[in-house]
Amino acid sequence: MIHVNKALRNSQYFLNELFLPEIYSAATIEDFLRNKSEIKPTKKILPWGCLVNGGVIVMFETSVMYNPINSTKGVLNDLTASLEVSLMRRFNGFSWIIEDEKRLYIPHIYFKPDEGSIFLSYYKTSGPQTAETAREKNFYFSMIPAF
Repeated sequence: MIHVNKALRNSQYFLNELFLPEIYSAATIEDFLRNKSEIKPTKKILPWGCLVNGGVIVMFETSVMYNPINSTKGVLNDLTASLEVSLMRRFNGFSWIIEDEKRLYIPHIYFKPDEGSIFLSYYKTSGPQTAETAREKNFYFSMIPAF
């Protein structure tokens, strides 16, 4: 698991790190579960980082399958492990509705190490182009004459 803030501190974007919460990037769910004891929670006094004090954001590099348990909880599965998550509530009080067996791309979780609570905080439902789509697109573009 990579600590993104450490990489930022050693780059030309080191000032951005002052405002960000602690962010980690995990290759798989198993990678997160194996290394979650090493995670240090956010302790910032500047905005945006202070909004998640006591917690961290973990981004997964792989796509995962979401299986609901009930209206507020679900399970994220990838090829290596599974992880039970709660759904974060939006500002209007309603939780997200995710369809059964839905593939989620670039999922982010909000993890509070002291409490052990895990919330699904961000995801995309569309991923990278498939090879078939790319071939189909190339086929149609090759029919247009170049000027």
